Amino acid sequence: MTMDNKLVEVLFKYGLGEHLILHVREDKPILGKLVYDKTLLVLKDHEMLSGINPAFLKPCWDNGMLGMICKPKRKEWESLSFYGLDKCNHNNLLTSARNATLSSAKNQYGDKLIDFVGSIYRGFSLMLENNLLPVILLQQISSKSGDIGLAVTDLRTATITNPTLQVVHDVIRESVDKRLSLNVEDTDMTATDFRSIFKQFL
Repeated sequence: MTMDNKLVEVLFKYGLGEHLILHVREDKPILGKLVYDKTLLVLKDHEMLSGINPAFLKPCWDNGMLGMICKPKRKEWESLSFYGLDKCNHNNLLTSARNATLSSAKNQYGDKLIDFVGSIYRGFSLMLENNLLPVILLQQISSKSGDIGLAVTDLRTATITNPTLQVVHDVIRESVDKRLSLNVEDTDMTATDFRSIFKQFL
């Protein structure tokens, strides 16, 4: 599929700019976020992959696929959605070990990554809990239900040093936790009501 700029603009309206995108431009690896420069969306490099040979990142496109993000036709939540690999149309041939890893990845609530459907934040949190490092590719992909979106891959499939991976992990973890955390200001209840309802977690 060729990249549809309108697709990227729509996804940006629903929060694509909060997430890291992996791309290679003129043999230079880029890991950064989309921002508006005047009237144009541009990918701003965060310089986390400086000095890394683009060839080391090839596995991210070849066999690192985790699923896709999109804005579903049937709106269920405000954020972008994540679909696990079983919900996507894809041509990636996974090794048996890789397939086993994705099939066994799940969270404490019983959600499985391979067939997950939910908000991007819950999906990315599930991946982080299973030692997977989700970044988005500017690669168009479709779901079996007919939604169009962008591919999500595991940066850990690339040949990158652990210190660099940890920096990327911390950036993703912070953005996910910020959205999944609930505090008094996010609710219509009083501080007293909040403490009463959630006291066992405080």
